[in-house]
Amino acid sequence: MKNSSMNLEYLSLTKYITSSNCMQLEQLFDNLLWDVKQVAKYLKCSVGHIYNLKTRQKIPYRKKQGKLRFIPSEIINWIEEGESTDGKIY
Repeated sequence: MKNSSMNLEYLSLTKYITSSNCMQLEQLFDNLLWDVKQVAKYLKCSVGHIYNLKTRQKIPYRKKQGKLRFIPSEIINWIEEGESTDGKIY
């Protein structure tokens, strides 16, 4: 009984990850994280400037598996707060 219950749970979770809606899920996750180019486009500056801000610890960012990622809400808050992270790296 427990095994069939687990199978049913698994099937209900995986029904959302099908080939038909896989692209929609990817687009959702693209909106949750930005890469360097997306931040530069949003801020209307060069990619190099974003890397300089990151190096000087002036912009909030995440680094996972060697990839630099930014959370849009943190970038917006950073702008509203006067572009200072007080040396914090997220």
